[in-house]
Amino acid sequence: MKKLVLLAGALTLAACNNADSAADEAPAEDMAMEADDGAAEEESMAGTYEVTWPDGSTSVTTVSEDMTWSAVGEDGETVSGTISENEEGQTCFAQDGSDEAPRCWTNSEAAEDGSWQSTDQDGTTITVRRTA
Repeated sequence: MKKLVLLAGALTLAACNNADSAADEAPAEDMAMEADDGAAEEESMAGTYEVTWPDGSTSVTTVSEDMTWSAVGEDGETVSGTISENEEGQTCFAQDGSDEAPRCWTNSEAAEDGSWQSTDQDGTTITVRRTA
């Protein structure tokens, strides 16, 4: 279950970082169009992500437009919660029904294949790939 919570945070942050990276490379005329559609930029976090853990196991996390998430591990266990951003700009995932502090993630730049690495505050690094 702990893996799933860790995963969810990385996904959202990475989606945001990838959207920001694309915006940085966009021509000026395209940026003007994007500025008029701020809602579309936020929606870019919504989606389904596959996460590969340091031990080689995988899980799938779904992020909704309302900043909620759910994750399913290889064993079929499902956890869910909410997403927020902290003062350092990290994306933080809080698990429903848990007293633990949210897990916050920092992402690498996206690789050529679109995947990225994400590291939480405890040093756990995972590989994330958006699938839908």
